[in-house]
Amino acid sequence: MASTIDLCVADLVHERIRHADRLTPDLAHRVAASLLPLSRPDSGEVPAIDFEFVDRMPVPSIRAEFGVRLAPDGGVWIGDRFARGALVTVRDGKFSVQLDRSADANLLELVRTPLLEHALYDVGGGTLRAACVEVDGRRVAIGGWSGNGKTRVVLELLLEHGGRLLGDDLVAVTPLGDVAPLWCGLTLRPDHDLQLAKSPGRGSRLSRAAARWLDQYENHPNGRRTPRAVVGVGARGMRHFMERRVGFQEIAVDHRLGSQGRIDALLVLGPATGAKDPIRLLAAFGCSYSAHLAAFEAGFRYQGLQEPLLPDFDRRLQVAKKALAETKVLYGKADDLSQARAVVGELLDAVSTDAGRGLRR
Repeated sequence: MASTIDLCVADLVHERIRHADRLTPDLAHRVAASLLPLSRPDSGEVPAIDFEFVDRMPVPSIRAEFGVRLAPDGGVWIGDRFARGALVTVRDGKFSVQLDRSADANLLELVRTPLLEHALYDVGGGTLRAACVEVDGRRVAIGGWSGNGKTRVVLELLLEHGGRLLGDDLVAVTPLGDVAPLWCGLTLRPDHDLQLAKSPGRGSRLSRAAARWLDQYENHPNGRRTPRAVVGVGARGMRHFMERRVGFQEIAVDHRLGSQGRIDALLVLGPATGAKDPIRLLAAFGCSYSAHLAAFEAGFRYQGLQEPLLPDFDRRLQVAKKALAETKVLYGKADDLSQARAVVGELLDAVSTDAGRGLRR
């Protein structure tokens, strides 16, 4: 991997990753799979977010899964309970990040996402808290509270209908309302791995082994992890499954990146959502994600950031209105694979016909 990688999200926000050649094998694999597809030639401009991977970034003692502390030089420490962390500073609206090269993908995503959201809103764009897939040139978005089956529907679109992924939980929105990818990976849980394994000809040996291992781990009365020898998964693959975050490339699924453009249909998942305003729902989904990042907000505002780090409900509402203008809206459930397949059929019918409820805003 090259030492320096330049990224451009939605043709709006320039990011730079320096010393990428220092990464541990696991994080290097994730960066190559999830961020390299967004790489662009160096434009010469100062990046909005400048990541530098360093050999060691010690952080104050943190007992929780993640924590935020104020740094003495005007920055903000962000770390995990394994003493891996990042130091983030902001000057003239630009973010500089020094990140421990031994960090995992969870920490990289935790640091990158709020900074990227801030940068997108700062240039007139924004983000939409929804999964998004391109199928036959049409883009469909899937929104819902966590655990309502978004990724299950995404997998069905990718595996059975040749879809192209734009995002499994969050996409960028341009000032004109187009959506674009900002992270090319997909987070999987045990039931998603089982879905992959049951998809004929699509799941690799590794994904089938992962499904068996996760199933045994979830149901073991003592909560002990099944030895990897039982399922024939190597040590490196085992670590991915232990973290429960597996990118498509790790499991050999045919994954292609979707193209930037308008959303043609929105599927809202979950109970009792049919009577709600879908635009307000999408704004609420975004705010619910931001709630646990309150410590980020407090730390950066204390250290001198003039504008809010995270967009509020009203700003998210305006972005959702732009992204969902003239979009067909459907409601459904995807609590299991059969429901996911049924709702996918309705969704694809909606983008190929005049069915669905159109938003005229």
